[in-house]
Amino acid sequence: LMQQVKRPTLVASNVLLSQSGEILLGLRSDNLKWATPGGKVDMESVVEAGRREQKEESGMELKGEPICLGYSDGWGWPINEGGPWFVCIFLLWRAWHGFPELKDGSHLQWRWFKYEELPGPDMVTQGTRHLLAELLPNYMAHLARQEEDVIPDADSAVFDDDEDFQTFFHYFTEQL
Repeated sequence: LMQQVKRPTLVASNVLLSQSGEILLGLRSDNLKWATPGGKVDMESVVEAGRREQKEESGMELKGEPICLGYSDGWGWPINEGGPWFVCIFLLWRAWHGFPELKDGSHLQWRWFKYEELPGPDMVTQGTRHLLAELLPNYMAHLARQEEDVIPDADSAVFDDDEDFQTFFHYFTEQL
């Protein structure tokens, strides 16, 4: 008998990068670890989900269009045991309206971290760990070089718009 493969749950994760180079993280109430704001993509685009989740969690309204920094390799309980499987898409935002507030009980605190002072790997969620270890350093190095395009490494991808990402995600899930 062929084992049924579980489809991943897609998560939009917002990376808010201020003009002074600070990144917004929230201390989650369920596991007491720091994480980027965001959540599950429902019947909407990844960008729409990012906007909705940011508003629900912090009251902030995201402006403009994000840059897709990349995606996590997926994490969760072992798939063969029927547990959840998450793939996190990291959206970089440079413009928003408002200040972070505690809105829906999902976070105990919001804090802007300087890039050099981000929490260590044991203090962040698994998805955020991938962002801080690989994707964000690549992007910050790109900013330092002041190139026009982000050059991804082999384990990340950058999408120019939501349609490019939706095409990629459709292909990705069809391969499972």
